[in-house]
Amino acid sequence: MLSAEDFAMEYGYFEHFAERWTLAPLALTDWDDETDGSPLTRDPIPVNSPSRAALASVLAGYFHQETEYDFRPYEAGDERHAGRDVFLIPSRQIRVMFPVITGAVEVRTLGEVSVVAWAWLHPVERAKTPTAWTDTFEWLSTHYPRLGLEGPLSPPMLAWSRDRNISVYIRE
Repeated sequence: MLSAEDFAMEYGYFEHFAERWTLAPLALTDWDDETDGSPLTRDPIPVNSPSRAALASVLAGYFHQETEYDFRPYEAGDERHAGRDVFLIPSRQIRVMFPVITGAVEVRTLGEVSVVAWAWLHPVERAKTPTAWTDTFEWLSTHYPRLGLEGPLSPPMLAWSRDRNISVYIRE
């Protein structure tokens, strides 16, 4: 995984993002066009390697800081647990020839129901690309029938789920 400084140095035209964004976007460095497809994809990218797990762990840390949960919802290595799938969300703002990651989401399968256990999307992506989360959720819904959200939810996520009549599950 490249640091924000290394990323800006290697991709000079990208430097303004690293300077303007408080939380720098992250470069996905293990992309393989032959096995992963087009690097311009906007579909969620499965966490299936140690470097992707490290990126997801960083983003889970941002989720933890923003929501003030008691713990980070994901640590690198957690993806090996059965019924737990983690995906990276590529940027819709930055179009370059490799995926730039600005979010992550975890889906847990609980019997016949799947839930989004946590999701974090960069604030710039939230503000400038209002459909980024909706597009991600729709993609997940095609792969996980009966997909809902696991609560508690932030006020914006609760409003979003109500607008779309999406089930919210509270773990007991």
